[in-house]
Amino acid sequence: METPARALEANPGEAEVDILWREGEMESALAIAREAAEKGFPWAQLRMGMFHELGEGVTQDDAAAVDWYRKAAAQFAERDGMGLAILVGLSDRRGFFRQWDDALAARFFLAHHYWKGSGVSYDIIRAWLLADNVRKLSEFKMIEACDTDSRTLYRETSHAQCAITRKEIGDLIRGIEEDMTDKERAAAAEQSESWEYVPLP
Repeated sequence: METPARALEANPGEAEVDILWREGEMESALAIAREAAEKGFPWAQLRMGMFHELGEGVTQDDAAAVDWYRKAAAQFAERDGMGLAILVGLSDRRGFFRQWDDALAARFFLAHHYWKGSGVSYDIIRAWLLADNVRKLSEFKMIEACDTDSRTLYRETSHAQCAITRKEIGDLIRGIEEDMTDKERAAAAEQSESWEYVPLP
């Protein structure tokens, strides 16, 4: 994870939000994150999703979490003037630093929601495709999502997912596959090679 000073410089407000979150100052954390999220900054959209999913400073609301995750998940790539996708990892755009990790973390969370039908209609094939997309695009590396601590949203804890490991991505895929029928597995495998993330309404 980048140092707080670097994160503050690259993504104004990001490190401050994470520090306030860690210290339980949610009113201040929310104010900063909400303003940045509404401006379209992926790091803030991801955190707004987490805040709603966890009920941190807001009423717990999976549907609102899904809405924010979808916004962050869509920011994996930009389009240039020729309409070509440019994958952005370490973006030099102020407020968009590490948007690749933000988008992949959001897709990881969305996979959970589609798998469980929480805040969104149950869709196990989309859940698998999202998880598989994260596996491929993360290149088997850890995804860094925030700087509050290393515990995770889907473990036995009330704290946020801040580091999504290769093992956790694999566990998610295996968990989804265990709940799939043979027909669903075949349909997912058929779509896998050409599937790209497209936000749903």
